[in-house]
Amino acid sequence: MRFTNLKPWVHAVLLAGTFVATGSAAFAAEFDEAVVPEAVAADDIDGLGMGRNSAQWSGQGEVPQELSEYPEYSQQQDCCEDGCDPPYGMINRLIDNKHACWTFRTDALLLWRDSPRSRPLFDTSPGGLTALNANQLNSTPAAGPRFSLFRTNGCGDALELTYFRAANFRAQNTLPTVTGGYAPAFAPSPSTYNSASANLGAALQSFELNGRMTVAPWIQLLGGFRWFQWEETLQLTAVPADVVNVACMNDLYGYQIGFDSLLLSTKWLRLEGLMKGGAYYNNSRQTTTANVAGTAFSTRADTPKGAAFVGEVGLTGVMPITRNIDFRVGYLGLWLQGLAQPTNQTASIDPTAATLNTTGTAVVQGVTLGVEGRW
Repeated sequence: MRFTNLKPWVHAVLLAGTFVATGSAAFAAEFDEAVVPEAVAADDIDGLGMGRNSAQWSGQGEVPQELSEYPEYSQQQDCCEDGCDPPYGMINRLIDNKHACWTFRTDALLLWRDSPRSRPLFDTSPGGLTALNANQLNSTPAAGPRFSLFRTNGCGDALELTYFRAANFRAQNTLPTVTGGYAPAFAPSPSTYNSASANLGAALQSFELNGRMTVAPWIQLLGGFRWFQWEETLQLTAVPADVVNVACMNDLYGYQIGFDSLLLSTKWLRLEGLMKGGAYYNNSRQTTTANVAGTAFSTRADTPKGAAFVGEVGLTGVMPITRNIDFRVGYLGLWLQGLAQPTNQTASIDPTAATLNTTGTAVVQGVTLGVEGRW
């Protein structure tokens, strides 16, 4: 067999093989790009770099841009920030002290009290007209300090401790000398006196523990425990011999409510208004020692116990000195009702039976001057 004519066929076979090989490679390339499973791509760290073990998800790289648009929610956000409601309830709000600060106030008080109710103390003799009445006993002012400490949280809610004291209110009145011209109106006595005088003194002190809850940017509601003490003594002296001393003590324990408001606010002045009041249990008592018509005796009464009321109002102007220190000047008014007062006890002075009268009232008012510091 002669192979001289095979050359054209060899060339044809080689050309066909080249075509098949080229087509197979192209088909394989198309297959590789089209059929790589999604699960394989998800694990392809070195290839595509976007698998679940890639740097974008393993914490070794930056957070993807798509997720960085969503900030993390923190439970440590301040309760006053937008989108975060303050905790519910007075107690929860008071103990939520994030970003809290302290405030200390100290004030000097100068207070006046009103005169007691009308009550005859000495009569003229023999006419029987009133020569000296309890409502003529006008007291001099009393001075004392007031201290307040506040713990305020980020919502403006606060815990307050306040103490103040004022002493001594003093009133004196002496009748002119008239031989045998006066008779006691507070006790039966055949004696007459040439002269008579009355000396009335009083003092007060108070401690309170309040919670304050901000309900609007310009007002706080407050409520808490308060102890209030009102002490009063009366000495009646007659010439030549008779002397009467009556001392009354009132310890009031109770709960009060009220509000503290911001009435005016400018860059150089703030005006604050305060009003509060409460009902109290009055642990009152009175002691009388006397020498009337030659008879000396001492009595004590502490019943019946009664209820009392204390109301307080205040108006204070506040002027900033520095960012954290303010100067304060204002008005303070107190109204007390349900007190045991010595001028009321004199209507029933009796050496055989002591009684306690708790129908007294007192009004105290005056000015305050002090400073406030915050840190």
